[in-house]
Amino acid sequence: MSRKGSNMSSRISSYNDLEQERKRLEALLEYHRGVIQEDIREIKDELQPVRNVFGFIKKFTTKDKTNALLNIGSEFAINTLLKRFVLSRTGWLVRAVVPFLVKNYSSHIISEKKDQWIDKIVGWLRHKSAKIRKAEREAAAAGNKSATANSATATAASASAATPAPVTATGNPSHNHL
Repeated sequence: MSRKGSNMSSRISSYNDLEQERKRLEALLEYHRGVIQEDIREIKDELQPVRNVFGFIKKFTTKDKTNALLNIGSEFAINTLLKRFVLSRTGWLVRAVVPFLVKNYSSHIISEKKDQWIDKIVGWLRHKSAKIRKAEREAAAAGNKSATANSATATAASASAATPAPVTATGNPSHNHL
């Protein structure tokens, strides 16, 4: 039972020989699987620049539809800036194609960076609200101090209200400059 092209040096004559041959073939199979996997990994690494270029082109030709509200806002801004200002003196083809490409690309950028931008906005809002709360506390503390001063002013004003202001030629007591 010898096989042509086999690395086997002798015929299989017993069950033990069969088991040894099976183990040798399984080891050879695992070795070749490893070689194939390494070759595939090397091919992927060699093709990575091409994949990057296609991914970049895909960002220009397709729109990321996961953030509809943000995309609507960016499309409005892009239309306003590009069509009305930047591309206002170009031909109709450029005015149609460039905004399309920029809108598609910006939708992907927004999708990738939205979490960072949201974190920045939330941090900014927290900072602003902390400033507002601090100003309110300071105003309340200053209000307590001025409340005692205001009560003294109010009693002085009520005492002066008892004496009437002199009437001027116009008949208006606020025009006392004559």
